[in-house]
Amino acid sequence: MPKQTTIHISSNDFSGDVVTEKDITQDRFYRIEKQLNAIINENLAHDLRGRITSVNLSLHMLEKVIQPDATPRFQLLKVQIEDLSRIINSIT
Repeated sequence: MPKQTTIHISSNDFSGDVVTEKDITQDRFYRIEKQLNAIINENLAHDLRGRITSVNLSLHMLEKVIQPDATPRFQLLKVQIEDLSRIINSIT
């Protein structure tokens, strides 16, 4: 019977133990770490995309009522939101 191995996983707001009966080699540990990072990044990207969607909707509504002298700042804000969206999409 294989020996049980416990892996402790923790972050700022989560902590848990995973028990396995498989041998944990360094290679397997790196694959587990890579999978966990992918899950974390996907969840983070999903949360951020929701907030960016909300900001974009607000920008669209605001665009109809802004003063002409505010247009350059408004356009800069739109570009920055687009850049942030591209960065978020690149991490997933």
